[in-house]
Amino acid sequence: MLNRLGRPALALSATAVTALMLTACGSNDAPSVSAPSDTASVAPSTPAQTPSAPETAAPTTTSAPKTPSAAPGTPTQKPSKPATGKNVILAKKKQFQVTMPKGWQDIGKKIGDMKIIELAIADGKPSNGTLTNINVASIKLGLSDTKLPAEQSAKKYKEQGDVVKMQPQRKIGGESANGYTKHDRKNTQSQTQWFLSHKGTVYIITLTNHPKSASTADKALGEVISSWTWR
Repeated sequence: MLNRLGRPALALSATAVTALMLTACGSNDAPSVSAPSDTASVAPSTPAQTPSAPETAAPTTTSAPKTPSAAPGTPTQKPSKPATGKNVILAKKKQFQVTMPKGWQDIGKKIGDMKIIELAIADGKPSNGTLTNINVASIKLGLSDTKLPAEQSAKKYKEQGDVVKMQPQRKIGGESANGYTKHDRKNTQSQTQWFLSHKGTVYIITLTNHPKSASTADKALGEVISSWTWR
């Protein structure tokens, strides 16, 4: 039986984000690409509001104020040289790179000419009949806050009958990212999406996996996200 890994088609403002649909029959079959059957629309009607910085009292001494500690769960950003090696994947436009988990492969050349897709990687073999995979799309939008498009995309899927859970905001490549996880009513497919903005471009990270493989899929996504490095 064919197992379809749906890729949502997102419309941000007037820009359409075409996505992937990967099909796998077994561990030896290469994934093929077909047009997605459903569409999730994200068309913000009002500009996203960027939260204002909290007020701070001026120091009363002449000594230099202490640097505030990072919020719990926020990784410390340390400048480092980009990683190198056979598992390092460079985005199509070379604006960032990630490191693939062990056993994963680059499937970017197998998906054809999809201009908005920066990279696509997949596990080397299906898990629970589904090929766990991650792709990253990019769109020039000029948004600095991705909370609204993430919430509207999640709302669209919820209206279609999917079970949706918003995720706490996190940092990816030093940028604030907003996302959610969803699965269909039959609980046969799960997707996690993260939206982040960097220098006027919105990046959409999509993980697709079988719900029973959530633990290993989430670990793989965590490895990819933690390795994200801007070029």
